[in-house]
Amino acid sequence: LSTSPGCDSRDLKRKSDDRRNKSRVNLGALYPRWRALRDRLGLRFDSKLAAVLLDR
Repeated sequence: LSTSPGCDSRDLKRKSDDRRNKSRVNLGALYPRWRALRDRLGLRFDSKLAAVLLDR
């Protein structure tokens, strides 16, 4: 994140949030199943579980 004279902390946070939101997936009611599978496989991060499922 670079700071320019016109950027304040709110702008930087918004830009960071915008980037993060582009990669979010809403699991809704399936979230408990997602978490249970992640725990059962012994994975620490959601991104690792996503990679496992995509690589199947």
